[in-house]
Amino acid sequence: MTELLDLTMTVSSGMPVLPAHAHTCVYPTSSHEEMAAMGRPSTFAVEGLLMSTHEGTHVDVPYHCDPSGPAVTDLPVSAFTGPATCLDLTDVPSSELIEVPALERATVAPDRDVRAGDHVLLHTGHHERSYGTRDWFRHTGLSEAASRWLAARGVAGVGIDAPSLDSSRETRRGVYPAHQVLLVEHRIPLVENLVGLRQVAGRRFRYIGFPLRLEGCGGAPVRAVAELL
Repeated sequence: MTELLDLTMTVSSGMPVLPAHAHTCVYPTSSHEEMAAMGRPSTFAVEGLLMSTHEGTHVDVPYHCDPSGPAVTDLPVSAFTGPATCLDLTDVPSSELIEVPALERATVAPDRDVRAGDHVLLHTGHHERSYGTRDWFRHTGLSEAASRWLAARGVAGVGIDAPSLDSSRETRRGVYPAHQVLLVEHRIPLVENLVGLRQVAGRRFRYIGFPLRLEGCGGAPVRAVAELL
């Protein structure tokens, strides 16, 4: 029997968001109690949702950073699923960049190598350590050299358990090497705010992360899942 592991952040009102993004709000538009009070024989609940396309577990596609790049609806669903590996990078401090030597150390074992067509997930441990704390937006990320190392191996996607593939140290300076190299130059989708990567660190599996079909958008929420092989 196939085992599926959920790698998706729970969406809730008031969840931490980047300063420039819309705040998340999940609110009732109809409730069982209201319907019952109206004397309805059958009741139902309906909710409304307000959120940024780049909060919670979500995918970035090229249009996010390149006005000539494809939006979510321009890419086939096959772009968001495929063979995957998860690299254990928990030894990289939040204040430092993920550099090429760290990637090489994480891929020493034969079953942990990065192969062409892989979706590569980066387990930094940041979500486990810092979600809900003042350190949530202080995180590691890929250097330019590390981004090029992954692109050179023909990966199909890259994901991380932090708010961005670019480190907070870089984004505070307005620099986005991972997005520029992977997303803009190589058209590789990026997944951010993954959770539970400890479950798949050092393993091979199938990644599934289909986005909502949002027309003209540079990103969208996904339900990220690992299918164990």
